[in-house]
Amino acid sequence: MKRFRVEKVGAEPRRVRGYRTLREGSHDVRVALLRGGGTRAVSVLHPIGENPRLTYAERSQLPASAFAIPERRAYPLDTAARARDALSRVDRFGTASDRRRVRSAVRRRYPAIRTSA
Repeated sequence: MKRFRVEKVGAEPRRVRGYRTLREGSHDVRVALLRGGGTRAVSVLHPIGENPRLTYAERSQLPASAFAIPERRAYPLDTAARARDALSRVDRFGTASDRRRVRSAVRRRYPAIRTSA
């Protein structure tokens, strides 16, 4: 049986008729089925035991096109999880120019991931 680390992405809705787990890229997303129709993502399930960190050798093997800023080989976007991490890190530590470039690259490569303007 697989074990997961749960990351909350939204508040638990009040009017729920059930839950479903959907696969999105390399992660499972727990979705609440609402009574009035519609769905809402509630949490992301990260498999325990998988190492999400890139080693130096793995990072060196990535093509320049796998990075949001290829000339510096900064912010790898080879998976959806790393794209979300790149957005988080550039918001905290990046310049305004870097933020624009990373958001643009993530939108192009992963249109389903929300980026703040």
